[in-house]
Amino acid sequence: MSQASRTKKLTQRIVDGIKPGGRRFLWDESLAGFGVRVTEGATSYIVDFKIGQRRRRVALGSTRLLSYAQARDQAAETLVAARKGVDLTVDIHRDMPTFQAVWNEMIELDKLRCSPATITDYEDRAKRLFLPSLGKKLVGDITPADVEKAVGGVPGARNKAYANTLIKKTINFARNKKHYLPETHRNPADSLKLKPAVRRPPRALELEEIRKFGEALAAMEAENEISPWLANLIRLSLICGLRPGEVRTMTWERINLPRQRMTVVGKTGEREIHLTDAAMQVLDATPKVQGCPYVFAGRRYGQPIASVHKQLKAVQDRAGVERFRPYDLRHSAATGALASGADVVSVQALLGHTDLKTTQGYLHASEGRRRTAAERAAAFGRGVLR
Repeated sequence: MSQASRTKKLTQRIVDGIKPGGRRFLWDESLAGFGVRVTEGATSYIVDFKIGQRRRRVALGSTRLLSYAQARDQAAETLVAARKGVDLTVDIHRDMPTFQAVWNEMIELDKLRCSPATITDYEDRAKRLFLPSLGKKLVGDITPADVEKAVGGVPGARNKAYANTLIKKTINFARNKKHYLPETHRNPADSLKLKPAVRRPPRALELEEIRKFGEALAAMEAENEISPWLANLIRLSLICGLRPGEVRTMTWERINLPRQRMTVVGKTGEREIHLTDAAMQVLDATPKVQGCPYVFAGRRYGQPIASVHKQLKAVQDRAGVERFRPYDLRHSAATGALASGADVVSVQALLGHTDLKTTQGYLHASEGRRRTAAERAAAFGRGVLR
């Protein structure tokens, strides 16, 4: 070791306090051959070992991207292998697949045990949320910073948590099922700290809110502030009571306009929905895009609309109505149908619920409906007053 080297017991706190500047080495006295290299511009973990008569000194990664524990585990594995004559730093990337390849393998296996709707949801979220940034990276090269960057660009706390869970699931599959990664490999998605999602109760829109929202939606569509595909996606969600994912991934081949029928693929499988005149009007007004199988075409050629949250918020602001989520459109349709006299079993079939109790949860009354009921009850009983 050079004069610019020194040995001490390294910890995460000590490593975090090391600043770039002045080339030197800090060796960990608890693991011979493992340390930190400091240069003018960076600090990185290194491992120093011999293969036969040849000595090698290899960088394991930046101290900003790897934790002390991760780097030490990797160094220990490298040193043990070196004593057996195996250089893991040379072989570590040999035959290692990309994250996309591992994802594809995992999904093919999941298709044997998950519903088609679940697989569709997995693939749709992956394609939109994290495969563009992680897909081409070798699965063993993905760092906590890569995961943080990918998940950081995902809108909404629930979506972030969902994306992080799928990333973690993929890397665990690579390590535990396919053994592309050593058992000591720490999942980079484990270290991501996410804010807990706030689960707001669903709410049903009042008729006056729907009227204001509809007027604002029509005005913004006429002014080309939102596309006809997005405007009609929102309309059909409310008219048919569809889940956001169901309506967003709806394809033309599943719509039979002459028979006024539409086949929806949901969490509980396929279900057929009758297309009312209002729904037919929305579909007739939706332009078909050549080369795109989806009813509600997005900006990317051949792909559906990716997200509605930002533009939905813009319409709500224009209408001056209280905030609501895309799922609340489905909730409003169900509540409205039940309030108008539809029997709960028919609404259960419309929504695709397997359990009637789920549908009965939509039977709650809003403040406006409670007020109307009270007034009608008072009118009915007024005859007893003298």
